[in-house]
Amino acid sequence: MEWNTQEQLLPDIPEPEVIRRLRALGHPATLFAEDHVSRLRRFLKAEKELAVEDETMGGQQENVMLGLKKQA
Repeated sequence: MEWNTQEQLLPDIPEPEVIRRLRALGHPATLFAEDHVSRLRRFLKAEKELAVEDETMGGQQENVMLGLKKQA
């Protein structure tokens, strides 16, 4: 873990790993003049947004058998 300028604790993920994960998420590996801390923040934000999208997509699954019984 390392401290950034805004007194937040960031996980200590090696730069090649952050780049690999960003690419896996479909994001650019590096933005113009981006340093490791900025890239790490961008990765953490992208990962968090992905988790939020996944939660809203799931929901409860439909019970197909119950629906068929109601139709009969």
